[in-house]
Amino acid sequence: MTTGIITKKLNFKYGENNILDDISITIEKGLFYSIIGPNGSGKTTLLKLLAKMLSSTNETIYINNNDINGMKQKEIAKQLSVVPQITNIQYDFTVWDIVMMGRTPYTSRFEKCSKHDIKIVSDAMKETGIIALKDKKITNLSGGELQRVIIARAIAQETDIMLLDEPISHLDIGYQYEISDLVQNLCKKKGKTVINIIHDLNIALRYSDKIFMLKDGKIYRYGNPEEVITQQTIKEVYSVDVELIDHPKLENKKVIIK
Repeated sequence: MTTGIITKKLNFKYGENNILDDISITIEKGLFYSIIGPNGSGKTTLLKLLAKMLSSTNETIYINNNDINGMKQKEIAKQLSVVPQITNIQYDFTVWDIVMMGRTPYTSRFEKCSKHDIKIVSDAMKETGIIALKDKKITNLSGGELQRVIIARAIAQETDIMLLDEPISHLDIGYQYEISDLVQNLCKKKGKTVINIIHDLNIALRYSDKIFMLKDGKIYRYGNPEEVITQQTIKEVYSVDVELIDHPKLENKKVIIK
């Protein structure tokens, strides 16, 4: 399997506070990765470094074998897309306008969208089930609808890699599984590489191919879901006693109960 992202001894500080410490990871293409860990463990900082939204003094990050230091932001935007933690859009853009923004890396500032761009955006909206909302104002959407729009924008960006920062944390349980199913489908059927920050350990267990567990800015455990999320690691990282049982419907999957 080919490699999508590599980091080597990645460190990051805010002032004197060490946020990430010697993070060396390899992300293989076409897999669903989850990043878990308590608040303050460095999850969002790591994602921002991968997207070059932050810079590290000793930055060693390769995206599709390209050194991120030699890449402009527009070039990075053709390699990976980002679904942010909080999307605060205060202007009355339509859903169509927002999804079309995913085509920005491929167009100049004053260039009109092409027939190809229109097709890509239409397909992305159909894939996420929001084509009926195309003329609706973004400020009038529910949380689940808005998240589908932002994911559609990332799909329209046509990248092999998608970074998602807690995309379901503010949604009700129905939308949480709906969005998770959608993202997993992009990974399994379209071959996209997904790197997903998530707090819900049961959803991480259910959807992930591989999991990074962070603690105090370091990779505490990495591997298959059942190897990473155990009674022992949850106790050591989250200071919570839990029990893991076999999932009643999903083969070879566990579920956490307190």
